[in-house]
Amino acid sequence: PSAADEPPALPPDLALVQTRESFKRAHGDQNPYFVAKAAFMTAGVPVQAVQAETFECRPHQLPYRLNNLSLQVYAKLDGVPWVITTRQPSSHELVVGLGYTEVG
Repeated sequence: PSAADEPPALPPDLALVQTRESFKRAHGDQNPYFVAKAAFMTAGVPVQAVQAETFECRPHQLPYRLNNLSLQVYAKLDGVPWVITTRQPSSHELVVGLGYTEVG
């Protein structure tokens, strides 16, 4: 059997594109974010940009920034955000599902 005989792989549910603040100064096809976003959107894949500088912060700020990112991702996946309140301090968790396919 060849790769052409296999069913096509399912497209990803979401693409996270890491950018830099400096990308904002590039225009059109010189901007890596726009190029990546166009490629994913053409394939029907929603895109969430994440600036690398967002995570260059003090450790105590990181959970808040990850909360914002997770809310944006959840909304792009057609989710309805909700929060479970706790009485005790709890750890912050971020769960990301990864997948891959091999062709050939």
